[in-house]
Amino acid sequence: TAAAPVNIYSANNELLATGTADGSGQVTLTFVFPDAQGELSVRVTTNGLETEVASLPYSDIDIPTTPTPSATLSDITGDQGTVSITGVAIGETVTVYDADDNALGTAVTGSNGTAQIVFTFPDAQGELSVRVNINGTETEIATLPYSGIDIPTTPTPAADLTKITGDQGPVTV
Repeated sequence: TAAAPVNIYSANNELLATGTADGSGQVTLTFVFPDAQGELSVRVTTNGLETEVASLPYSDIDIPTTPTPSATLSDITGDQGTVSITGVAIGETVTVYDADDNALGTAVTGSNGTAQIVFTFPDAQGELSVRVNINGTETEIATLPYSGIDIPTTPTPAADLTKITGDQGPVTV
């Protein structure tokens, strides 16, 4: 029927697409299949009443798999390290935290869902938490233990007064 709203639903009644029939009573709706197999329900609304006009079974749909987010610790040089992240949605913010919840580095995933974060280790051994921020909520995707990191020692300042000659003398710091 011309100008009639048309809806496509999944087997569990999830609305997949909606549109309005044109003057000839036709509409083409594009949607994403929710499962590899199932049944679609095509319904038309006339006079405020939604009626199923077709039940369309389908199978063998190639549903892309959602990658599993992961992170690995690599390229440790002295007290510097790199965390490589894969399997995260494009444009998400990923942060590496130390055991005290201090952010050590942040990156945004690129077009292939990966990122690298270069950071400085806070301690010779401990654990890192890698978290992705999705819609304002951080979710941990990996816990990375580490040990044997060469943390440079901070020298202890010292001063010496030597070679006093009369009223002059050098201080060596």
